[in-house]
Amino acid sequence: MKEIQKAAENEKIVGLGFTANISRSYPFGNFASQFIGIARPKDENGTQALKGDMGLEKAFNNVLSGENGKETYQKDIYGRPIPGTTKVIEPVKNGQDVYTTLDAQLQRNLEGYMDKAATDTGAQQLSGTLVDAHTGEILATSQRPTYTATTINDAEKQKYFTWNSLLSQSAFEPGSTFKTFLMAGALDSGKVNLNETYQRKLQVYDTTINDWDVTENKSYTLPETVTYAQGFALSSNIGMSKIEMNMGNDLWGSYLNKFKFGLKVRAGLDGENPGALPSSNAVTQIQSSFGQGVAVTPLQLIRGWTAIAGNGTMLEPHIVSKVVDPNTKTSLTSKAEVVGHPVSNDAASGVRDLMLTVNTDPVYGTSYSTSGDSEQNLAAGPLFMVNGEPAAVKTGTAQIASTTGGYMTGSQDYLYSAVVMYPAKNPDFIFYMNVKIPTESWTLKYIARVANPLLTSAEAMKNDLSVSADTDTKAGKVTIENYKGKDSGDTADSLRRTVLSPVIIGTGAKVTAQSIAEGEKVSANSRILLLTNDKDQVMPDMYDWSKKEVEQLANWFGIKVTYEGSGNKVLTQSIETSTNVKKGQTLTVKMGN
Repeated sequence: MKEIQKAAENEKIVGLGFTANISRSYPFGNFASQFIGIARPKDENGTQALKGDMGLEKAFNNVLSGENGKETYQKDIYGRPIPGTTKVIEPVKNGQDVYTTLDAQLQRNLEGYMDKAATDTGAQQLSGTLVDAHTGEILATSQRPTYTATTINDAEKQKYFTWNSLLSQSAFEPGSTFKTFLMAGALDSGKVNLNETYQRKLQVYDTTINDWDVTENKSYTLPETVTYAQGFALSSNIGMSKIEMNMGNDLWGSYLNKFKFGLKVRAGLDGENPGALPSSNAVTQIQSSFGQGVAVTPLQLIRGWTAIAGNGTMLEPHIVSKVVDPNTKTSLTSKAEVVGHPVSNDAASGVRDLMLTVNTDPVYGTSYSTSGDSEQNLAAGPLFMVNGEPAAVKTGTAQIASTTGGYMTGSQDYLYSAVVMYPAKNPDFIFYMNVKIPTESWTLKYIARVANPLLTSAEAMKNDLSVSADTDTKAGKVTIENYKGKDSGDTADSLRRTVLSPVIIGTGAKVTAQSIAEGEKVSANSRILLLTNDKDQVMPDMYDWSKKEVEQLANWFGIKVTYEGSGNKVLTQSIETSTNVKKGQTLTVKMGN
């Protein structure tokens, strides 16, 4: 601007002026658009201010927004400030800087792969997300149709476009990728013998359960008698249904609770969808074993899969790596956050082993390709390959509910998906992608062409992903407020945006007590318990809690605690997660490190 002004003066050009406007720059264009959202100038009390409309911009608007200052001054008869009379009453307070967990290079790579997948499949909608399995950080996420800051005004002209972030704001029936959780629970509870065989025929009340390879004359293209391990590899609905029936609805339901389905992740995002657990209908309970009759978001699936990738330890998905306050030159940096331990190490490892067979079994594996993929230079064999090694995979083909009732019936009217973990033995990364109603003849190669190069890049970069950029800041503190009487969910989201770790106790709408007192200053990642006005006292998963936090819960619930072992963290608890607790009950807790 100054250069143009000077040039105009030199050329004696008059009538040239400038108007100042505030804006947020989005230099990468198509870059996790629905996830990040957009901020636009809005008039507030006669002044212009940036305000987030959607996504992280909206959720973190109060964190990003600063506060205007105030000053007084004396004016002359023309309304001009008289020099020397200006006095600042309130200084300007700059907004804080929010650093997302997205890696710019991986995000740009994913956007390119998603563009091609959208073109190749002609699908109504696509969604894909890459997660660091060791930290729960979301490294890349995208969806189609999407928009950029320059195309946003025409976004709704795209057929099947949604403003919702498909990562967290839209729930759906996941299909067979959900079998990972059923098998994890069955292995953990000892309710399945993987070497036992079963017949692939099942009638449940008035409903016939079929596998995907059944023909019109009710015969199967693959063997009718298989082991439960083979049934997992071929994605057998009948096999999973039989396992669920052996477990019983109550036990299966307890694992759904342990994996926290039906509960918002509370990662600090706006407008999150809680999904839904299966109804009490007996058939629906059984069908939920293969991902039908239950509603989830990708964010909830990812939370659960961190437990399978992490030997039973479940992590909170993180979207923010740090928040920097330029006013105090302090920062709040997030760390991996443990939120439960739904299954044992052996159960989680067993599921990953089975997921590997999905990709490597030449007879039963649903992602074993008999033709390979010329585009990826893959010969016949595992379809999901990273650095020459097969990944652990579970594929899914879910029916889609019709707006008129029942399910859609077109030949391509499905939600196709896959979850990929690599390396299979000790995953560094989890990738999930789904494709809704493609117009081209479906093949899993469409997902593999996104997953394989993206995971290969991530693996090459893994040592750099955990390195934070140097900042001239020191560790900050968060001042705890009084949350009593406030909405429990909103409070948890608000605390998450300050890089704290809230835990909601119960399902009540209001907070009745908090574990950290008002006015106390705590470090980033501190766990704070929020007791709600739930009519029942329900036991939370206390894995990784401190003894002080256990004592706080015992005091609220009026129960006795006995301790076994030594150490600073809870390893096991005698009262199961999500079960009702009565006053006077004794809780035995095993401590360790």
